[in-house]
Amino acid sequence: MWGGYRVTGGVKGFWANVDNNDRQTCRRADCIVVDPSGEAFAFGPPDLVNRTSRDVDYWGGSGEFKFGRPEPVNEKPNFYRNDYFIVGADVRGIDQDIKIHGKFDGDPIFNYKETLDTTYYGGYIGFGGEYSFGFIPGVKNVGGLYDRLGLRTFINARAGLYSAQTDYDGRFAFDFFDFNSKISKSSEDLAFIGTISLETRKQLGARTSLSLWTDYEYISSVPDLQYAKYGGTTHIGQDDAFATRTMLRLNIGLGSQQLYPEPMK
Repeated sequence: MWGGYRVTGGVKGFWANVDNNDRQTCRRADCIVVDPSGEAFAFGPPDLVNRTSRDVDYWGGSGEFKFGRPEPVNEKPNFYRNDYFIVGADVRGIDQDIKIHGKFDGDPIFNYKETLDTTYYGGYIGFGGEYSFGFIPGVKNVGGLYDRLGLRTFINARAGLYSAQTDYDGRFAFDFFDFNSKISKSSEDLAFIGTISLETRKQLGARTSLSLWTDYEYISSVPDLQYAKYGGTTHIGQDDAFATRTMLRLNIGLGSQQLYPEPMK
């Protein structure tokens, strides 16, 4: 207890991976390959085949303090009831690795490898509480679907500012003659990250519940590599991104302390 609030602390993290492959074929008489430094090379015919593999890791970890009510409220609101405020510090990253292998007439001709890593350092504030559809006539306490199933719905909103630091390294080399290049770039930007989390919870017992949890997240600054074209210069651009995560979460309280009131009937 501090200043009339029940203060709790917590740490959490996540990790997600995307891994895919692609294949492109050029059958024109003048197929062009441009390396990151801007050098252009023409091939053809017959076929120039590029095989691309991508591996992306999205990870994060945070610590936060929650300033909540002294005692939980076990009655559904008509629309929304704010139950707590949160303050937190956060670090997360988007790490991308791409490899391209080129073949000309079936023989290996070039290799390209790049890493594009962005790390976000910052903090956020937010709030959360319970909402319902009780403002709709005939729903609250009149046998609405959520009430009949014993479900409760919660929302959590967070917004923060981050320093987004990006590093890019690209290496290009031919297999059949002596040519290779390397280019490195760095950039720093200010990013906004906003998240809205929705939870639908089914209480199973005094210390157990099951939740369907979904995050909707917006990131204002995500690196977008702009590749060299015929003598240009490869540079790091910026774009935005929207992400969603959905999970089924089983909450089990350890010990003998009761975490919930008796399940809603």
